Amino acid sequence: MPTVTYLGPAYSTVLDGHEPRFRRVPFEVDNEWLNTWRARMDPKSWLIEGDEQAPTIEGVPDAGWKRADILAWLSTNGVVPSGYTTKGRALELVGNYLSEGQNDEQVQVEESPVEEHPQGDDE
Repeated sequence: MPTVTYLGPAYSTVLDGHEPRFRRVPFEVDNEWLNTWRARMDPKSWLIEGDEQAPTIEGVPDAGWKRADILAWLSTNGVVPSGYTTKGRALELVGNYLSEGQNDEQVQVEESPVEEHPQGDDE
């Protein structure tokens, strides 16, 4: 059975509307509960242990994905939307995340030849 621990900045939080979850106090949940609430659990604020049935959705989210699955993908990749996020807005965040990753790769590719030229001039 998975164990979930809240690590956020507040002393406690209410995730599922039932009872408060106190910081650094682990609690056991079943897989169904975890899969229901996973999209709202920021990986920076929640520690999940013993999760053997993590979502196995692979690839990049598109319009065919469920909103909850898109939010889970964003959370897995460190993107935390603020407030309520529609499916369309979540897909925009996916696009922004992927664009940023491509820009980083392009910068690295562009920097490599610049580093090689000074070495070639010194010889």
